[in-house]
Amino acid sequence: MKTLQYNALRIVAAMLATLPMLGCLGGDARVEIAAANLIDVASESLTQTLREYHNEILAADARREQDAILAFTTRITASKEDPEVINQHTRDFATALARLRADTQTEWTRHTISMDNLKTLQQTGATLRKLAIESLSLEDETKRYLTDALTQLKQYRTTTNATSPDQ
Repeated sequence: MKTLQYNALRIVAAMLATLPMLGCLGGDARVEIAAANLIDVASESLTQTLREYHNEILAADARREQDAILAFTTRITASKEDPEVINQHTRDFATALARLRADTQTEWTRHTISMDNLKTLQQTGATLRKLAIESLSLEDETKRYLTDALTQLKQYRTTTNATSPDQ
């Protein structure tokens, strides 16, 4: 899981590092939207991978727990006449269960961290998309402003030329 977590972080870092090179973060809105879409696709894929991995770990932990129970039962049955040996098997079983619980907790912690990293990645994509949309709006407003200014300048020149004493 540690490798998966580090790989996910590397992917996020690589994507964030390439955004400025792709013209994002203040560049062409279409490129920013494409990058946001790429981040969405990557995060969906990573989410699915993490979900599958977590389910596989849960299944493996269940098998390990069943194996520990079976081993304990077999040992107790074999040493039913010796209370000291039974006590030792009981302590060994309790130790094995504690290790299984610790492994499960470690996996859950890693899973939670990875999911938090994915949420950050998804938020980055959403923010990038929002910036792209805002820049489109700004471009539209700028175009409108310049068009109006040029139209007014043209009207002013036309009016000025029409009323000019030189004509």
